[in-house]
Amino acid sequence: MKSWLLFFSLWSCMASLVSSDCGSPPNELNAYPDSSQNTEGATITYSCHAGYVSGRRSKYQCQNGAWKRTISGRCTPKQCGHPGDSLNADFNLKEKDDFIFGARVEYVCKEGYQMASQLNFRQCLADGWSNDVPHCEVVMCPHEPIAENVIITSGTYEDDHPVPFGNVLQFDCKNANLKLNGQREIYCTAEGTWSNPFPTCKEIICDKPDITAGYVQSGKAQYKYKERLLYACHKNFKPTGVSSTCTEQGWNPVPVCESFTCERPNTEYVGNTNNSKYIIDETIDLECPKGYKTKTNEQRETLTCTESGWQPPVLCEPIMCSINEQDRRIVFNPSRRLIRQGWSFSHSYSFPYEEVIQYSCTDGFKPVTKTQITCRLKGWDPSPKCIDGRCSLPPKIDNGDIQYDINSWYKHGAEVTYQCKENYVMEGDSVIQCSMGVWSKPPQCMKACYLKIQEKAIILKHGNEVKILCPSGNPTTIRCENGQILNTCT
Repeated sequence: MKSWLLFFSLWSCMASLVSSDCGSPPNELNAYPDSSQNTEGATITYSCHAGYVSGRRSKYQCQNGAWKRTISGRCTPKQCGHPGDSLNADFNLKEKDDFIFGARVEYVCKEGYQMASQLNFRQCLADGWSNDVPHCEVVMCPHEPIAENVIITSGTYEDDHPVPFGNVLQFDCKNANLKLNGQREIYCTAEGTWSNPFPTCKEIICDKPDITAGYVQSGKAQYKYKERLLYACHKNFKPTGVSSTCTEQGWNPVPVCESFTCERPNTEYVGNTNNSKYIIDETIDLECPKGYKTKTNEQRETLTCTESGWQPPVLCEPIMCSINEQDRRIVFNPSRRLIRQGWSFSHSYSFPYEEVIQYSCTDGFKPVTKTQITCRLKGWDPSPKCIDGRCSLPPKIDNGDIQYDINSWYKHGAEVTYQCKENYVMEGDSVIQCSMGVWSKPPQCMKACYLKIQEKAIILKHGNEVKILCPSGNPTTIRCENGQILNTCT
């Protein structure tokens, strides 16, 4: 009996083990079972938690003490869709990666706008997005009074009305002799304040300037709008302008005295120097190449920096000798030179350096130098010159006459002949000649002396002497002096 009871107890235990339940249902993500049955053969179905959805629901069956999946399903977060755009605002997704259950978006107002809603976010809930889309309103700047003599030239500014963000106001003064004290243009900022204070207008006044190396030529301390300022500079300095005018921006142009300087001449003919600028009284050497000359007709020149620039001017020009401006009495051969210019020819009345030509003089004139001339640095060498070879009327002589045709002028080389009156004899050549505008020495007509010796008449010229034997038997020498006999016999 005892053995039977033991056997029955063991069988009951084994039977109990064979018929045990499946225990707690398995966990399904975002889902829960609809039943707590866990006995053999029991079936449970899973439903999604709030905010999650599934295309089909998972099912399990208790088989042989274990849960076996019979239908597979998956609960995923519910989609809320787009949260909605807000005018003048942007939003950022703060939680989750998509617009799904549990997601949170925060709205941020754009620059110049501020949040008008109490909540600045929306959250994706089981029944959709929470609360309304947040709203942003524009930032406003306060109305401020406009100063006297100030006008608004651009922008809307109504009395006692605030001005929205971004609006720009431009200002000016009512009168030309006033200027703005402050910014000409201001705008409403994103913080609801003006970018700068509202300007005022004040009278345009320019103070007497301090001019380095110069001075103002009046004793006034202040100048009004459009008044002119006359100023001068010290020695070796020059003004940048003749005068300055008082303007809204101040003196225009700004009165400045700058030192006189000369730029280094841009020519290879200036001596070696590293300077690019020179001050007053500094010098440089200019040496022109062969065939060229300076402004003062030199081959080499020392140039000085002056208030008016380099003096003499920096210039190397070709040496040319002109003939068209010479004395009309000079005849040049050739009178011009032929120049080839492309396919044509032209004539020039100037000759280049070292050119050799001939010259002669017109009728009545005579060359002073050699007639072959050469173009040199200083001009023609020798310088051609024709002088007047004519003579005026020949000189008159006492007691004589001239044998000639009446002319006003006599050519070089012309001759005239003199003759003496009766009882006068000629001393000197009776013929004179015109030479280079001067007559040769004319003769003289002197009264003759008449002697009668031994019944013989003798005529003595002035200054002649003759020896005679006086009646006393003494010899004597007599002399004729302008018709008078000297040393007569006694």
